Amino acid sequence: MEGNEKMRGIAAGIFIATSAIAAIYFFSSPMNAGEQTNAMTEDDAHQFLEDSHVILTNDEYEQLSSELTAVKADNEELIARLDETSKLDEELKQGENNEQQSDEEVIYQTIISIQQGMTSTDIGRHLEKMNIIDNRRDFERKIADMGVETKIQLGETEISSDMSLEEIIRRITS
Repeated sequence: MEGNEKMRGIAAGIFIATSAIAAIYFFSSPMNAGEQTNAMTEDDAHQFLEDSHVILTNDEYEQLSSELTAVKADNEELIARLDETSKLDEELKQGENNEQQSDEEVIYQTIISIQQGMTSTDIGRHLEKMNIIDNRRDFERKIADMGVETKIQLGETEISSDMSLEEIIRRITS
């Protein structure tokens, strides 16, 4: 029986504790104690909203909405222009790349006719005009460095732009 009495004691303790908590909860609420609640008035609500938000009239809202629509349309137009400009820029760059590639791929060929009295300067000028060499002065220096200015052979010689300066000079001096 002792076990039953303990159980009754525990149950009675739980019941009393629950009743005390319920009484405190229900009887101490502000509504029951006669205290006033902090209800917000309409003026308080307006003041609160003005402090943290922007209040617009319907006309102001409509005006801002139409301005936003106009700005969005302008933005879309600018984006379209930017896209068009980007495409044109890419095409221009592609065209420049193609020109560079085509310049690199083009090999100029000529038959030079070396006649009595022509100097290395005359030959260099002619080769530069025909796009065989880039700079006639480099040609003149190279021919002087090799010491073959006096060994230039008369006659016709076929020369191309893919040849080095040394190869060109060997062709016209041998």
